[in-house]
Amino acid sequence: MPRGQKLYDDDELFYPEPDDEDDAYWEEDDGAADVDAAAQQRCLDALKRDLGDAFTDADLSNAALACGFDAEAATAWLLEPPATPALPDGVAELSLNVGQQRPAQPAPTPPAAKAKAEPPAAARTPTKGAGGGGARKPAAPAVRSAASPAAPSLPPSRALNLVVVGHVDAGKSTLSGRLLVESGAVSAQAMSRLQREAAQAGKASFALAWLLDDDSAERARGLTVDVARAQLRTLSYDVTLLDTPGHRDFVPAMLTGAAQADAALLVANASPGEFETGLGAQTREHVILCRSLGVSHCLVAVNQMDKVGYAADAFERVRAALAPVLAEAGFAAACVQYMPCAAFDGDNVARRGERMGWWDGPTVLEAIEGLPAPHRDTAAPARLTVLDSYKSRLGGALTLAVRCNGGAVRPKDRLILVPAGELVVARAVATLGEPTVALVDGQSGEIAIAPAGGGGGNAGAIEALGVQPGWVLCAAAAPAVSALEIEAKVLALGLRRPLVKGEAVELHAHCACAPALISRLVCVLDQHGAVVPPAEGGSGRPRCLHSTQHAIIRVRLTDGPVCLETYSACRALSRFTLRAGSETLVVGIVTAIIAQAAQMTR
Repeated sequence: MPRGQKLYDDDELFYPEPDDEDDAYWEEDDGAADVDAAAQQRCLDALKRDLGDAFTDADLSNAALACGFDAEAATAWLLEPPATPALPDGVAELSLNVGQQRPAQPAPTPPAAKAKAEPPAAARTPTKGAGGGGARKPAAPAVRSAASPAAPSLPPSRALNLVVVGHVDAGKSTLSGRLLVESGAVSAQAMSRLQREAAQAGKASFALAWLLDDDSAERARGLTVDVARAQLRTLSYDVTLLDTPGHRDFVPAMLTGAAQADAALLVANASPGEFETGLGAQTREHVILCRSLGVSHCLVAVNQMDKVGYAADAFERVRAALAPVLAEAGFAAACVQYMPCAAFDGDNVARRGERMGWWDGPTVLEAIEGLPAPHRDTAAPARLTVLDSYKSRLGGALTLAVRCNGGAVRPKDRLILVPAGELVVARAVATLGEPTVALVDGQSGEIAIAPAGGGGGNAGAIEALGVQPGWVLCAAAAPAVSALEIEAKVLALGLRRPLVKGEAVELHAHCACAPALISRLVCVLDQHGAVVPPAEGGSGRPRCLHSTQHAIIRVRLTDGPVCLETYSACRALSRFTLRAGSETLVVGIVTAIIAQAAQMTR
């Protein structure tokens, strides 16, 4: 792609400076965790004794946490739910989205960076038909509408979603595994067990990668085929690693990961020959796709430095070759940072080694810690992409793994599943495996839902819908659009042949994937976004699109609607790519919804 061919303005994302108060919030006394655990257990024992027949374990736990482990206050809180105080400025009513992935495992707090868990949520729905203890049974749980008072004050979001990309065999999973180990997210016992399993399978060198590649097929092939999620904590961030496949056959999975990312960690192989092969294949494509999906900051880990004798000139050779590729994709030089590392041995991942004494820059973990805090739009209507659906103990209902792309969602909020049109209520929300008061923009987590009119207890009607990746869970008062045809600004990539009207394609947007066709080529644009006039004597519309051309096109979904919104309404739901076979044809943003399915609420 020629230099300057950009789909977005350089300032499309605003990254404010971190607030000093944010760091103060997460400071914790070393003994606080033990004291809280003992107080919580005493409170839970008292609540189970008095109200165990009337409320679920999750309800009791949420009440205990919300009342500071005061059993008497928690009892009153359960039986007489207090008026809900208002949210702080900027936090509004919620919504959600859908997309598929393996659910992440919560990361323990590293010893060097203890952090307070977010204040838990209050999900207080009584068990149907409950009684006992002489306690007055509450009526059906109250459900908030968009105009209802909101929840208690929320701590600042520490979420940072980091997609790990690069060519196959660059060492992405090994580096991700090393980051988990060095940050304290994996215990020594768990790592030792995995090393034994890898050695028994004759793949001892794959032990770190197996922390992410937990599927038996992936382990047998030694190849990542799906997006793997894992969490670690730094002093400033709760980092979600999105380890993506590097093989060209699995680019759709890489797109799913990149669509959720705040920043990218590009892993390049320092070995001569290996680097050049990767650069001409998936490395370049991954860079272009990341930037086109809104990622504006990129960390570049030049990995496998052990294979080049930890030589500084090998690192500089890779940096010099990658710099123009990143610039042409639209990454500003100030938003790119390079560092050498050897993930297998751990050199310069989280600790400095003597073998690269020439390097005075950051380690990989320090570079992650130094990323600017992403802007979060908690005032927007909530949009949560669904990653997966399953049953869990969270709220005793159907649970969705989600990624919040705007706003916030709290227990008792009324939501709507789009495009199904099913009205539901949030029974509980959790992040990092723990209940929380809200799931806010940028966070990944879980939400337990139940039919809004079904007493909050029967999830069978929702399960029958077959919740799909690409669905969107939204605030009932502000649902997302179920698009049938869109108009979009696109950039054609390295096309093997011209793109014409009627072309059958596959649309990838957030976590959705759907068949579509190009219904109209509206016009061609120049590099500044102005319409290119037709040739003298020609018709007003182009007959085809060529590589590197900007254009306005229309795309029609051919197998039902997909949740999409315009770029001005919700950036995360406006970005998409069109693919055919193993080729990425165009990247684009939605500028208008031409046709949409009728919004039917059940």
